[in-house]
Amino acid sequence: MASLDNYSNEGFLYINTKAKETFKKGEIVDGYMQCVCPGVIVPIIPILEKQRDAGESDKDLVSIETCLDQITHYYPLQKCKKLRIYWDQNHETFMVSTELRIYPCYEEEFDLSSVNLDLLDNECCYYVDMLYNGVLILTNIVDKTNPELEGSYNIQHDLAFENHVELTTYDGLSPVDSKNGIVCILSNGLQIEIRTPSYNYYCSLAKPDNMSIAYYYILCLNKDAEGENSWEIFISLHDFVSEFVDAYPEYSEECELMSEKLLNYIETYELFDNIEAVVNMKPEHLLELLS
Repeated sequence: MASLDNYSNEGFLYINTKAKETFKKGEIVDGYMQCVCPGVIVPIIPILEKQRDAGESDKDLVSIETCLDQITHYYPLQKCKKLRIYWDQNHETFMVSTELRIYPCYEEEFDLSSVNLDLLDNECCYYVDMLYNGVLILTNIVDKTNPELEGSYNIQHDLAFENHVELTTYDGLSPVDSKNGIVCILSNGLQIEIRTPSYNYYCSLAKPDNMSIAYYYILCLNKDAEGENSWEIFISLHDFVSEFVDAYPEYSEECELMSEKLLNYIETYELFDNIEAVVNMKPEHLLELLS
């Protein structure tokens, strides 16, 4: 049997955490390495030609300029969670999966009340954008055993979802402005994400699904804190945390609680004059102290 070293254990199933390519990244397999659900769709993030460094070959980088003649459609980028909905024959129910976690459809983690599960095909995997207001938008449908991108956007026949992504035909003109950017579809089905600077920064702050907010909070602490006094250094410590909360306000209460715990810890042990001890502490140790 093939090795499961590149997969994380998720109950009796395993999720590929090492692969980077579409349909392999996040792929779900059973103990016999049989595919249960294809992986996520990995977009290409192009660069501008002027950003290319000397010595970087075409095979390593994709520029916007080289993609223009291959674009067939596009649609606006959304701030959302990327979900997959698929039938699990072992559990005899539909499952919902992010890139790193699996949830039975009847759990309350995700609201699927707008989806008619009776109309879903057990042999298919459904790719869905879940907006932060809970709206589900169907983007792709693939065959679980033979996933391919080129025909995955043919979703007009679907009746199970209330909302479908609206593709705009690319006619060679500049696409309409979008707050976050656009997703471009190439003739071979590959996705190109052209992000606005603000959305690209938002993505760089994204918390992994399998990481606790407390641990992520500690990782957000600025290791290059600056200031003329201890209070300024403490504020500087939280610059990255503040940026994260601005992008993800749903975590504001938990981060505020962690800030209160951290401030209390520093005051209790009179660490304001030696705040570097907090900055350089291992995340696991600091998390244990603040728990």
